[in-house]
Amino acid sequence: MSWPGSTGSWLDFLKSIIPSNILGLGVSSRAGEGGAISSSLSFNVLQLVVLGIVVGAAALAVGKKADPFLSFNKSALEIASKLVWWVIKLSPIGTAALIGKAVATYKWEVLASLGIFTVDVYVGCAIVLPFLHPISEAMRALDSNPVRLVADFHTLFNVALAAVFIVPLPAVAKALEWLLPEPPVSRDAAAPLYLDAAAVGTPLLALTCAARETLHMGDLIEQMLRKTIDALMTDDRRLVAEIERTDNAVDKLHEAIKLYVTRITRESLDEGESRRAMEIVSFAINLEHIGDIIDKNLMELATKKIKNRFSFSESGAAELQDFHRRVLENLKLGFSVFMSGDIKMARHLIEEKIAIREAERIAAENHFARLREGVPATVETSSLHLDILRDLKRIHSHICSVAYPVLETTGELQPSRLKTADAAAARIANGRLAGEPMP
Repeated sequence: MSWPGSTGSWLDFLKSIIPSNILGLGVSSRAGEGGAISSSLSFNVLQLVVLGIVVGAAALAVGKKADPFLSFNKSALEIASKLVWWVIKLSPIGTAALIGKAVATYKWEVLASLGIFTVDVYVGCAIVLPFLHPISEAMRALDSNPVRLVADFHTLFNVALAAVFIVPLPAVAKALEWLLPEPPVSRDAAAPLYLDAAAVGTPLLALTCAARETLHMGDLIEQMLRKTIDALMTDDRRLVAEIERTDNAVDKLHEAIKLYVTRITRESLDEGESRRAMEIVSFAINLEHIGDIIDKNLMELATKKIKNRFSFSESGAAELQDFHRRVLENLKLGFSVFMSGDIKMARHLIEEKIAIREAERIAAENHFARLREGVPATVETSSLHLDILRDLKRIHSHICSVAYPVLETTGELQPSRLKTADAAAARIANGRLAGEPMP
């Protein structure tokens, strides 16, 4: 249970109970869909109490002249008391209908909170029952009207009941939660969480929903990638099957995001919104490709390793784990770039692509060195080792794709990694002067 961080001061409370008008009423308006304005009437009970005290004091000060006003209020009170009495007599029917609707809407879990209330009431009735006669006699001396007597008793009974049960209420709640536990909730991992159909008409809001859903898809990819190294190192068939099932959920989310963004693009979008829509679809496609690489390539390698009972060398396993860790860290960085569009993080991600390329080269050289030494575990897992490095590098390339739109928008990218024709010609000319062989 969480409590509000600020409850206001006593001065704020005193200001809030001062009536803003003679009836203590308030009116609020808000704009709905289509620009329609809707208004609602509200009142503050404490303001009505303060207003009643002020009016009562004024009536006492007036004296006999207030008799017509008091007679009117007495008649109104009698009418209200009769209405309350009718409501009390009909309340069991209404209560049964409300409970039925609540159970139909919220299922049987709603009985936990209703059970707390029921236990409170019945225990309170059992406590008061032996003293009911003396209590009624004492209250009859205060007011002889049976209708008001019932209302006053009901009010005092509930106040006393709340005062008695406020302390043991947490213990009673825990007991009822133990007696009526909530059933486990099984959520379909492939079900979209944030694709709000009602937001499609507002492109900016809908694109935010699509971006959040893409991050949800990214969470599943992160889970798959994190478990991949465990599946490769521990030969756990169940983990391999779990990763393959997760990829099916990723495929469904990818399809849902693509269709949702397609619906958004049917609306009138400005240049920034169109660019963001393409970024979301592009990143979702790259995440889906990562899932396919894990499922169809890395899990196939894991299954092959399990089937043949291969084992990596100690050095080889350490290299793969370190390479995997760097790719996983950059996946998290990619998520940050996708949501923030930060240029500095985007540049860092592209720099990491160069570092990963160098790390793959060094790992491959170390692997071939172990092959030359004839390490048995290296010899039997040579193709597995190199294929895993290749697939992890492919995954990293898809991760880095999220940085290119950010850098392209700010003019941080060159048109090509190839040298220009003039630079190439100058290099050839310099090579001729130096006597180098022609390419």
